[in-house]
Amino acid sequence: MDSFYRPDFQLFSQPGTGTVVETITLLKRGRVKYLSSYWPAQFHDESTLSPLIPEQAVLVVGRKGMTLLIQPQ
Repeated sequence: MDSFYRPDFQLFSQPGTGTVVETITLLKRGRVKYLSSYWPAQFHDESTLSPLIPEQAVLVVGRKGMTLLIQPQ
């Protein structure tokens, strides 16, 4: 394995809690408030079918670039 290899995403050792501020679906990224900032977000698990709507709590499990990876809480 190359010493410069980096996966295209990072999972956090401890998930955090965020709040949806813009609806998130399997096909559309949305936004969440996490650690006092607003972030683009998408589902971590592609088998999640139900959309997440504003004010709904989510688990922030990682990130892909500047996009947070989330799952329903």
